[in-house]
Parts: sequence; C-alpha cells; structure tokens
Amino acid sequence: MSNFTFTVESIQIADTRSAHEDTDYVSLTLKVGGDVAKTQVQKIGNVNNGVHAVNLSFTNILVNPTDSIVLNYLVVNAGSTSIKSVSDAMMNIGNTFASGPANQSPQLGSALPGDGPWITTNLVSIFKAGSCDGLVAAEQDRFSYDDLISKVSNPFSQSTYHVGPPTSGCNSRPSGYIVKWEMGISVPDLTGKTLVQARTVLENAGLAVGTSSGSGSQIASTTPGPGQPEPLGTKVNLFFGPQR
Repeated sequence: MSNFTFTVESIQIADTRSAHEDTDYVSLTLKVGGDVAKTQVQKIGNVNNGVHAVNLSFTNILVNPTDSIVLNYLVVNAGSTSIKSVSDAMMNIGNTFASGPANQSPQLGSALPGDGPWITTNLVSIFKAGSCDGLVAAEQDRFSYDDLISKVSNPFSQSTYHVGPPTSGCNSRPSGYIVKWEMGISVPDLTGKTLVQARTVLENAGLAVGTSSGSGSQIASTTPGPGQPEPLGTKVNLFFGPQR
C-alpha cells in the first residue's frame, strides 16, 4: 500500500468560451475503491488567455493493492450564478460521474466529445440560457493500484487539451483549454523525527533519504515538503533544527 497525492496544477487558456473573459471554476473528484467519492471546488475568477494556477489537491491518500481509483476534473465558465450554486452542482456531478459506469471518453483524454453533453445537461442549472456559460474542460481516468505504481515510477504530469463546441454570440472560435495535473507518491511529514525514524518512514513509502543538513537530532523541514507528489525512489533532503 502507498499514499498518493493528486493535483490539478493549472489551466492554460488558448481561447476563452466568452468573447473576452471567462468566469472559471475547477473541481477535482477522487474515488478510492468502494469509498464514497469526494470533490473539491475552487473558483479561479475572471480570466483571459494565459496560464492560471489552480493547485487543487488530494494529499496523502492511502491506496491499497486491491483498490482502484477514479479521478475526474471539470472546468466551467459560470458567471451568472452564485458561488455556492456552482460549487454544489459541481460537487454533485463530480461525485456522480466518478461513481457511475465506465465513461465514454478515452483514458488520459478530454471527456468533452463523449461525456460532455451528459455533464452539461446535469449542470444546466448553473448555466444561464443565452449566455456564454458552459463546460470548457472535463476528464475522467481510472487506475488500478498497479497502474498507479507504474505511472509514478517516473515523474508523472499530464496536460490534456480540451476543445469546446462552437458557441453562438460568444467567441468566434471554440474554447481551447489545457489542464495540467499530476500525481505521485506523497512525501510524508517527517517533522520531529530522527534520521533513523525518517529513513524507515521514507523507505516504507517508496522514497529515500537525500542530503542531511542543520544541527540537532530532530527534523525541522524537508525538501520536497510534506504532501508533494513525487516519483518512486525520490530522495528527500532533511534539515535538522529547532521545531517550529
């Protein structure tokens, strides 16, 4: 068994859905084995073309060898309703999407062509009729435990390009979004541990001790830090000193 971190790092807009700015929200949903799916939602705000940080994460998620996981994210342009309405709707559809039958879209590919119409129908309450509101990105992937271990044997980062349908009275071009997400072994929190204890914890996680610096017998911080997604075998540098 291992602990994993899953992160939507950023969105890159090549073309907005609206003529100028989109009001974007991002959701991230994770379902592990038979557990109930969980969804987080973040408002990005009014954004134009370019790269915009998201940093929405599930960290230190325990996955057993018999588990499989389902991961999905959605990005919507929804500037015509309240934050709570958008969040509630995205949580509901994210959980439903992850808990339903196999999706119609390719692994590590955009879900807009296959599942986009179904998602849009289920989010219609937050999209104002006649406006430029709408779904601009969606992806859902399924991994067995062995798939996860194989993927994180090297640094894993996925950038998926999403092309939206033509919109009337909005942008003259279809929306174009690139969503960058990553996953890896979670770096454990080693604060307060000794070198011997840290080595045991890291080895159990599939990681290793890197450099050691500072003074004292207890770890004050690490690089990379706790919860960061890293590939198997990553060396974690330890800094010893007073506890904060």
